[in-house]
Amino acid sequence: MPVHRTAAWTAPPVIAALAIPLIAGLASGAAPARDVAPASSWSDPVALASCGDGPGITAPAPSGKMPAAGSSASAADAGGGDRGGFSLEPLLGTSGSLEGWRLVTTVPGSRAASLQLPPESTVRGPVEGRVVVAADDGKRSRITIAALGGCAARVLEWPDVVRQAVLRPGSGAVLFHAVRRADRADLGVWSLAPGDGSAPIRVVPPLAPEDPIVADVGRIWATSLTLDDSGRWLAVQSCGEEACGARIVDLQTREIRRPLGAHQGDLVGLDAHWAIGYRPCPGRPCELVATSLADGRERVLSHAASAATTATVGDRFVVAAVALDRGQPELQVIDPANGLIRHLGPAAPDLVLLPAGGSSGAGIGAASGWVGAVRLRDGTPTTLNLDGLLAPSEGPR
Repeated sequence: MPVHRTAAWTAPPVIAALAIPLIAGLASGAAPARDVAPASSWSDPVALASCGDGPGITAPAPSGKMPAAGSSASAADAGGGDRGGFSLEPLLGTSGSLEGWRLVTTVPGSRAASLQLPPESTVRGPVEGRVVVAADDGKRSRITIAALGGCAARVLEWPDVVRQAVLRPGSGAVLFHAVRRADRADLGVWSLAPGDGSAPIRVVPPLAPEDPIVADVGRIWATSLTLDDSGRWLAVQSCGEEACGARIVDLQTREIRRPLGAHQGDLVGLDAHWAIGYRPCPGRPCELVATSLADGRERVLSHAASAATTATVGDRFVVAAVALDRGQPELQVIDPANGLIRHLGPAAPDLVLLPAGGSSGAGIGAASGWVGAVRLRDGTPTTLNLDGLLAPSEGPR
């Protein structure tokens, strides 16, 4: 069974893709979860408007028409950690075949907006109040940026196949991975600066046939992009049938590191010092490991984690995980630098953690010190406040 189970073009709905237990309640002193928006606002969205002139998302946005970064922040800040989010809902034909996706975006206090996408589409974010869409119609790929609670603008049409795009924090740039349309050969990772009229530039080369990742994991079936919160460090993870390998790229110097080896499971998140990911395993729970980007040393954070995400709490990079190490599922906050753990309470199947930067099915723009989650019973997005929960700690594992 493949380790990287979320295929680039067939992202499942959030409930099916992320149905992993989270918490029944938080320990004393923890801030309560907050809804990003009432469930009703997600169920009756209005059409997402074009930032350009004329109806629909039909052309690259004219100068000055781009959805601005952080455009939804003022509305979101009133709600504490909740800064809006998105969900991706399947549109099925009468025979049950996938005919497309409905992207639904929302911010607190505003009615949700929607945009219909073709079947071969992925969405990532939110980052600074925006999400990025990579969609392909079988002939061309298109990248669109949508502001939560705002408008959407197409920023690129590409003759080859764009598998995934992410927004780079602090710069407004879009990074995307592409493959050649004719034979699906890897074309590497490219950077686009929307609005300045320049062509995309390649920032990470394609995997060479002699690359250790190819030699160790075999044929590459999926490639995912993960950025740290600063936008400097990029993880390019390439997955085969049973394991993945990753290249860590310093986007300032273009230096490529390989501290993780070529036998990994899904990557969860990273900062300038640590990469967090699972060991290869056929399902959850799995061993969760922090790997030093400086020397490759590893620290096991959990021997049985069923879900995990990363967050910045104050000046610390931490991991939030649902772990079964003590027999029953519980929510833990772990400092990868020293292994210190804060046990927050028992887990229950009502909420699911969302990975930092969003998944293929949903994303929450949580503020610093918060993480996003979704209620399973109705799909309502929620944010959880982790600020201050690492002190005192119960000590290293």
